[in-house]
Amino acid sequence: MRSPHAHSPNAHATRFGAVADVYTLFVTASKTTLRRRLSSRGREDDTQVEARLARATAVVPEGPDVITVRVDFTLMSLMAMREMTSVGKSNA
Repeated sequence: MRSPHAHSPNAHATRFGAVADVYTLFVTASKTTLRRRLSSRGREDDTQVEARLARATAVVPEGPDVITVRVDFTLMSLMAMREMTSVGKSNA
C-alpha cells in the first residue's frame, strides 16, 4: 500500500507522459528516534505521540522505484562525526 502523499513513476508518467529514472525518496527514522523527537518537542502527550507513530509507520512506500533514507542521528551526533573526520586535516 502506498501513502497518498507518495508519488510513483507510474503516477507521474500517467500525468505528464513517459519519464525515465523517476524515484520516490522516502526519508524516515526508527520508531525510537521518532518517539524521542516528538516527545522532546513537548507539544503532544504520550497518547498523541503514539498515535503519530502509528500513522508514520502504517504506510511505507516500497518497490524498485523507492529509495529509503534513514535519519536516526541528531544534529549533535552529526557534528561530532564531522569533527572526527576533520581531525588531522589542514584547512588549506
